[in-house]
Amino acid sequence: MRTAKEKSKRTADNTDRPAAERSARRRAGADAGKRGAGQFRMALLERRMTLGAGMQIGHPAVAEILADAGCDWVCVDLEHGAIGIESMTDVFRTLAAFDCAPVVRVPANDPV
Repeated sequence: MRTAKEKSKRTADNTDRPAAERSARRRAGADAGKRGAGQFRMALLERRMTLGAGMQIGHPAVAEILADAGCDWVCVDLEHGAIGIESMTDVFRTLAAFDCAPVVRVPANDPV
């Protein structure tokens, strides 16, 4: 069992381990979203198990929480959720900072 002093002790870079591990999933650069989508596609082709979540609240903070939790993909529900095209793009921009693939449930099968 760790003492209170050990629990409060921080690493040299002043972060605790879970935060450092979570930030390792965050990627810098414009192609981070492409890597996440590419990894998701390869996992599907190889029939590997993936972890994801459905999202019906169109706020970028929700997408960040799900991606930071380790989801391989996040499905934005435009059919039954209260998310529009405008907020979907904000969610996608947020997911692009992580190795997390965006998936969309379209509102209708409309060719227009």
